[in-house]
Amino acid sequence: MHILHHLRDEARGTASPGRPAGRSRRVNARTLAETLECSGRTIQRDIEALRDAGYDIDYDENAHTLEWKNAREVEPVPLMTATEDEVVALTTALALSGTLLDNAAARHLETFLGKLEHHLEDGFLHPLEDVRASLSYLPTQVAVNEAPHWTDIQRAILNERGLEITYASPHYGDDPHTYALEPFRLVHLDGAWYVIGRKRGAGTSNQDLRLFRLSRIQSLATARWTVAAPPPPAALIDERMRFGLGAWQGDEIETVKMRIDADVAGFVRERAWNPSHRFTEEPDGDWLLEFETAHADKIMHFVLEWSPHIELLEPHYLRPLIANLAESARKLHKATRSKA
Repeated sequence: MHILHHLRDEARGTASPGRPAGRSRRVNARTLAETLECSGRTIQRDIEALRDAGYDIDYDENAHTLEWKNAREVEPVPLMTATEDEVVALTTALALSGTLLDNAAARHLETFLGKLEHHLEDGFLHPLEDVRASLSYLPTQVAVNEAPHWTDIQRAILNERGLEITYASPHYGDDPHTYALEPFRLVHLDGAWYVIGRKRGAGTSNQDLRLFRLSRIQSLATARWTVAAPPPPAALIDERMRFGLGAWQGDEIETVKMRIDADVAGFVRERAWNPSHRFTEEPDGDWLLEFETAHADKIMHFVLEWSPHIELLEPHYLRPLIANLAESARKLHKATRSKA
């Protein structure tokens, strides 16, 4: 971009640092290297890259100058600038990245921010170190080494490449299983990173999509084969996410209805459930919460956590399960423990 600006200014005879408007100055690899503080070989490589990209840049052997022949026909290309708010936003993202991204991705963001900081103009109100010191973020339910392989998975998704993974889940006694996985999206749920994917050759229906928690991936390698066409529509994945409560499972949509007494209704209403949730105030001051979800059973622990202030009304089949859990907890904590 800097080379193009210098060549454009020369072709148009406009003013530039060190040269008044209308006064010619020889522009070649040597003068550009001096101006941009780099080597002549770097300028020559960049000129070749610009030519390959379609810019008509010629070298006059007699005058020893570079000329951008159609510079007058091309609109000026703005060099990147950044406002203080934009830099603060990037610094904020870096502060969050330590817990949300893997080390490689966080390092890339750190490197970019360092480059940006080097080119910032004087006059920014707050040093970036002060901005970082003003932020702290610790998401709940984050396991140790929560986001390994994050960068490799994202790269595979962007390049439509398959993955060979070894996966161990507590649901199966932590016994490792090997999968040929077609990855489609990284998603952060309940303080954990997951990859939404499809077993190779499984088709494109909802039932074929699965969530794999990154911290449970024991090994990962990018496969030589590519993702089979067609991938699942983005809207299909969005719909699964919309009706989920954390990590989704299953496809059947059910309605959840809870009665919340007035003492805790304000706390429950602060929580974002999903886009379908509806709060309705009752004449006695209690509230009703309704929403649709693909796995209503996940609401049981929430109801127990807020008991006796919340009563689950629907689905009906979960009511006796909640009662059994509560009775088991009562017996466990009522008895005198025999072991220290």
